[in-house]
Amino acid sequence: SGTLCVWAYAARDAPDLSTDDFSSSEDDDDDEELFLLDRAWRDDAALGGTTRTPPPLEPVPEAADDDVAAAVRRDGACRIERVLSAATAARTRERVLGILENQQESPELSSVLGARAGAEAPPTRFDVRLPLDAVVEAAAREALEGTLGDALEALVTSDAPLYELAAIVARPGAPPQLLHSDTLVDDDVTGPSLFTAFVALQDVLSASVGPTRFLLGTHADVAVHERLDSDARDAELRRLVDSGRAVAGFLEAGDCTLYDSRVIHGGGPNTAFDSNTTRVLFYLTFRCAGPQTGSSAPAFSDDDDDDPLGNPD
Repeated sequence: SGTLCVWAYAARDAPDLSTDDFSSSEDDDDDEELFLLDRAWRDDAALGGTTRTPPPLEPVPEAADDDVAAAVRRDGACRIERVLSAATAARTRERVLGILENQQESPELSSVLGARAGAEAPPTRFDVRLPLDAVVEAAAREALEGTLGDALEALVTSDAPLYELAAIVARPGAPPQLLHSDTLVDDDVTGPSLFTAFVALQDVLSASVGPTRFLLGTHADVAVHERLDSDARDAELRRLVDSGRAVAGFLEAGDCTLYDSRVIHGGGPNTAFDSNTTRVLFYLTFRCAGPQTGSSAPAFSDDDDDDPLGNPD
């Protein structure tokens, strides 16, 4: 077995918010970080902050696999309950935090939007690359055994390559993420390319822990993406929120959100300020046939085996 090679899914495809008065360069990285941080807090305010949180993303009633896939195709995101047992979630969370503790000074951490609360502040949000060890593989296989695996098969087919296997960690004090899509949406993109499952490794039932917020239906709406990447961003966010498109991924430990990489989303701020409220989301991304953005190489695939996790001898 070995470490899977993954890429920074959020930073890779972050919206271009540069203007004539602001451009990013090596000389003004701090200014860019502060600009994006200010923009992220404005997005958070548009969503209601922690005092007026969007309603929860609901699971499909009596979820059948085809219903889940249909919901993701229609809305861009869906909640699935109990894809991991509480014991597996707790064991995987402990493993992720242990890996993070050993990797904070190494290149095994990917870039991630909303990494710190200010240019001089320590990082509080991490994208942790995971080795395909016994704990991680067991969690991935368990997650894919039931409804999630069948829904992914309906969305990307059974031989789709595993593109990312990692975890997002948001410690107390983590700022909100800029609302973004993971992959490009424009007139040249005619369909989905990636689907990701965020699996909660502890309860994410309070707004203060920073649940992921989604803007449903934005995955296939080029006009929305264009307006969000323009001076009309604030007005467009207000319109989307007022029309009921904003939802929050409140999850019990072991639940997940399955989403199309094109849907607009972003993690909320972790304002709990309690060492026990570090939020950890284990995630798996699969690539389907069709338009590609960013690197096209899978994290792991085995052409001789339909098992997406392969056989790591």
